[in-house]
Amino acid sequence: MCDITLKTTSEDIFPAHKIVLAAKSDYFKALFTTEMAEKNCQEISLDISTRTLKAILKYVYCGDVSLNVSNARSVFVAADYLMMDHLKKRAAAILKRTITNDLYFEIRNLAETYNSSILDRSTMRYICRHFSLLSQRGGFNNLNFETVERVIRSDEVIVKQEEEVFEAVQRWVGADMRRREHYFEQLFRHVRLCSISEDYLRLMIDDMLVRNSLACMKQILKSLQRRVTKEDNEDIDEPRTCLRKHSRAVILFGGMSGGRTITDTVSWIPGANTWSKLSDMRTPRERHAVVTCQGYVYVIGGYNNSCAVDRYDPRTNTWCSVAQVPDKTIASAAVAFEGKIYVLGGSDGFNAMSTVQRYNPHTNTWQLLAPLTQKRKAHCAVVLHGNLYAISGCTYDNDSLASVERLDPNVDHQPWQRVASLRHHRKYACAVASTNRIIVAGGYQDTSSTALRSCEAYDVMTDEWQGMAPLLLPRAAAGMVRMRGHVFVLGGRSDLQSVRSVERYYEGEGEW
Repeated sequence: MCDITLKTTSEDIFPAHKIVLAAKSDYFKALFTTEMAEKNCQEISLDISTRTLKAILKYVYCGDVSLNVSNARSVFVAADYLMMDHLKKRAAAILKRTITNDLYFEIRNLAETYNSSILDRSTMRYICRHFSLLSQRGGFNNLNFETVERVIRSDEVIVKQEEEVFEAVQRWVGADMRRREHYFEQLFRHVRLCSISEDYLRLMIDDMLVRNSLACMKQILKSLQRRVTKEDNEDIDEPRTCLRKHSRAVILFGGMSGGRTITDTVSWIPGANTWSKLSDMRTPRERHAVVTCQGYVYVIGGYNNSCAVDRYDPRTNTWCSVAQVPDKTIASAAVAFEGKIYVLGGSDGFNAMSTVQRYNPHTNTWQLLAPLTQKRKAHCAVVLHGNLYAISGCTYDNDSLASVERLDPNVDHQPWQRVASLRHHRKYACAVASTNRIIVAGGYQDTSSTALRSCEAYDVMTDEWQGMAPLLLPRAAAGMVRMRGHVFVLGGRSDLQSVRSVERYYEGEGEW
């Protein structure tokens, strides 16, 4: 026999049993088992619609409920009110499937208002995946500080560039400057400055919120300073996962394939061992120089475009042209140091050259510097401990060099100086700077078309070259990079055939 009547907002009446309601709802349990005024009432008015109460009573008496997109929200709110946690979770599971860009902020508000861990996790994942769009909507500025901080400190935020995160913080604080300005410094700590271009960092210094915070100014200046002093160009803070894939990728530009010069640009992510196609170069190139500087990649000279310089932006996957190099440069070598690019030697199409040309990205201008001590092309170059090194190469097509020379670019009017020569003559070798040494691998000797497997390392402390483990495959004209303690050699040629494989050198074990 029913002993309680429930009345809805439309004053519809539903008879029920106190003992059954108390078994399913902590709200009714407290109402009927404690000394509350409603304990002995025969009728209870609820702030719940008729349709919703029908669904809840079906769940109470039958253990089941028909939840769908149309009633999940009202059941969710009512279940929270009636302290029916299991039903609330079932409704939340339906609601999380309805999250869209248009409904996001409404459902996020439900998560916060009704303390739903299911909706909290779902909405946090969603905004991280759709941050670029949602952060520009008005609802973002209505989020509370705790939510905004959780989002921007997350590694899983997906953006095309980190600048979007900084601009979202600016907008959120600016929406209520009086109440939120004191939050700016705390939010700014979560902006990954390592992923922001140097030009944009300099613009950030002029932002009012930044200028009003000594801590923020110090962070930016420290990031700028690290780019000057750290040779591997890595900052202390880590890029977000979406940008880390790009910042930790190896990108290959052009070259030869099937006997023809190509425009292909592809990236390889070592951690995932995956290749991706990127935006093609503007024109085909081979025997060109490639160098990274201040977050951009510069492709310089080469056959067909011996004076042209194109700049690639890995953040936007786009190309643009910059000032041409004054002297033709084919089979040259290029390095970046303290925000400037140095192009060493190369060929004008006929003869090897000793010219050294420096490019300033800020002024988009080139400058001639002290020449190399020896004309060379098909050589390699690295920067180590503030010195530029030009290594091996050839003067003519039928010879090869073992000589190495060094320059400190911070000392004005200083000429290049010879250091210890390689153990083997090499041209079209590849090189990379490690902690205190330079590793050189492969290449050709003289007129031979058979590539070398041999490798050697230069110790800057002793000025000596020492042999090291040979490559697994002979190769010349390969690419070589060092990433997070590993050295990778990619592609190249051997016996007039292209080599497609990639080798990794384990520095701790001394093996490829």
